[in-house]
Amino acid sequence: MELMETLTVDDVELVAAVNDFRILEQCLKSSPDVRDGRVTLTLIQGETRPGKAFNDVLDASASRLIVIVHQDVYLPASFVPRLLDEINRLAEVDPDWGVIGCIGADEDGVVHGKIWASSVQAEVGNKCTSPTRVESLDEVLLVLQGGTAVRFDEGLPSFHLYATDLVQSAKQAGRSSYVVPIQVVHHSKRLADLGGGYRTAYRYCQRKWAHVLPVPTLFGGLRRGMAHLLVADLRIRRANGWRRARPEPVGNPAQIARDLGYEAP
Repeated sequence: MELMETLTVDDVELVAAVNDFRILEQCLKSSPDVRDGRVTLTLIQGETRPGKAFNDVLDASASRLIVIVHQDVYLPASFVPRLLDEINRLAEVDPDWGVIGCIGADEDGVVHGKIWASSVQAEVGNKCTSPTRVESLDEVLLVLQGGTAVRFDEGLPSFHLYATDLVQSAKQAGRSSYVVPIQVVHHSKRLADLGGGYRTAYRYCQRKWAHVLPVPTLFGGLRRGMAHLLVADLRIRRANGWRRARPEPVGNPAQIARDLGYEAP
């Protein structure tokens, strides 16, 4: 596809599923590109399944790039122009890329991309300096080409693992997915467990992708059986002090971005 060289900010549409407008205002809407109205933001409300929600946006949008991002993400100043630069770099070697993200795991389970995670009060991942092919991406931020044939699975039962599923679907269609060197602040609450919706989505993806397992992910991988998931769940519950509540993140996401050098003071 010969579309990347002439892309501008006007060609980009941000999309976020929202269930907490306080968090949205504190994080995504405070991002300079969004706050100053330089990029279109489409909000999704009331959906319980990611596939239908995001496919509806893909069907309705005339934008050339769709960026699906969590409501609790802060995009540093000039994020969108930098993203376009990285996509142009990638398009020189693979114009038919499937999905792009900012952090993911390759076929050996190595994590590429480094972002701030307020849930653990630390940067997570490994810095990359060029587009890197991966087998899975984190849902924190996903980029698709407008009019793409890559589709979300509307049968996926919850807002978990839809990025891994999407990357595998793109791969099945002959398209590679990549992490590009862009950084964000994921101002998320601490994870409480891997039960509920996560476990339901995990079982669904296990069945769907049984023929290609294991699939590396940021949480230890999509594998056969459940023992490894139960161990990871126990580890997370212990780290959270066995509390069911998820503690609020600490700090101001814009200040965190400046302190980390993600944007100029």
